Amino acid sequence: MPAANPAPWPRLWPDDFMRFSRLIEKRTGIRFEKRRTRQLAQGLYEAAARAGCEELDTFYNRLNSTASSSDAWNDLMAGLTVGETYFFRDTGQMMALKKHILPAIIEKNRDKKTLRLWSAGCATGEEPFTLAILLCEILPDIARWDISILATDINIKVLNLARQGRFREWSFRETSPDIRRRYFTAGQGGHLLVPRIRDMVHFAQLNLMESTYPSPVSRTQAQDLILCRNVVIYFAATLQPRVMDSLARCLGPDGWLLLSAAESAGLVIPGLKPQVFEGAVVYRKKESSFMQSLQKSSPGKESSRPSPARPAPGNRPSKPFAAGLPQNHQSPKEAAPQAAAPVQAHWDKAPAQELFEQCEKALAENPLCPQSHFTLGLLHAERGRAKEAIRCFKQALYADKDFVMAHVSLMQAFAGEDQKELALRHAKLAAGILAAMNPRTPIPGASGETADTLLHFIDACTTRKAL
Repeated sequence: MPAANPAPWPRLWPDDFMRFSRLIEKRTGIRFEKRRTRQLAQGLYEAAARAGCEELDTFYNRLNSTASSSDAWNDLMAGLTVGETYFFRDTGQMMALKKHILPAIIEKNRDKKTLRLWSAGCATGEEPFTLAILLCEILPDIARWDISILATDINIKVLNLARQGRFREWSFRETSPDIRRRYFTAGQGGHLLVPRIRDMVHFAQLNLMESTYPSPVSRTQAQDLILCRNVVIYFAATLQPRVMDSLARCLGPDGWLLLSAAESAGLVIPGLKPQVFEGAVVYRKKESSFMQSLQKSSPGKESSRPSPARPAPGNRPSKPFAAGLPQNHQSPKEAAPQAAAPVQAHWDKAPAQELFEQCEKALAENPLCPQSHFTLGLLHAERGRAKEAIRCFKQALYADKDFVMAHVSLMQAFAGEDQKELALRHAKLAAGILAAMNPRTPIPGASGETADTLLHFIDACTTRKAL
């Protein structure tokens, strides 16, 4: 999808950018870098007009003198936060939830038959409803359980949309036809969630920068599982530890915390231990006896060590991906040669050697096919062949200089080889391409992640000195 042409908003002067960005960061934790000046300007001028403020000075004074839950703040944040999400987002984490985490929680709580789950930063509701569907899929006696699924967001407008349980086609890009058939009905203006799933989720407004959690009042205490994905990545780096600490205190014994891959990169959370599953890194409040027995019965499936910079040889992910990033990467060029299509289509079924042969065949037909070079790079990377992977990623860029995911993969590959200058160079090149795009534009091949999300992923890598 091409980036939308920017609206001709009046210029946001440096002093205005500074004072508004500082106020927004103080109230919400969300940090605006200078490269996002256009997005902030658009959001401010639109919100000021709706508030009846002809001057930004007037609008600033109103924001500064009212609570963060006021109509003025709600309207402003609705325009500044993206709210991009979809059902069953992040295949690796979904598999970890279905096969490991939720079964562990259910087994631990089987006697008292209670479950407490929280989706923090839920946007339009796809994430908490995904949790409800997963529980229905794996819990045969679900009617006998007392289940609390809390869903919160700072944006009151998206919460109102979430409560309706009505979703567009875009929300189902990772949802199987069987799930859609059993849990949704086609209706005018979208697909309606069946009432029994919709009623499992309680929506509430919550600002993660405020001291309203953990608390029985906000229903955030003693959680078995918290999902807070692609939320903290937008916060100022100095404020992230405070939020992580608060989330950790909301977990009950053996509680689990899931962040996005970008937020988990090199992150240490006091009191929580990273747990590595295939395709996912999650955090746990402490080692449970149940998970210890699970590890002993399933050797090789998980490890207490941090995730490696590249996939280990012989442990091929379910679909092509660069370590720590969304899956299903492909060239952003819509006109990518069709010869590369079989490589992507057969990733789940074909052994590695067959994929190598498919790539080589595609490149014999079209030596400038960026997707085929990129897929070869992923295949080399997962076997620890860093030099070969780097060569392939470079060839992908030779064929398509704006191939964002190739730049990001080179950033990670060079970081893994301790070549920090080259890693930073490709981080800056990727950021430059993404910054020129509309922040809400989904990046093709990145499982629907937006330009803004990937920019924050790069920021997370650089600010935490992961490069």
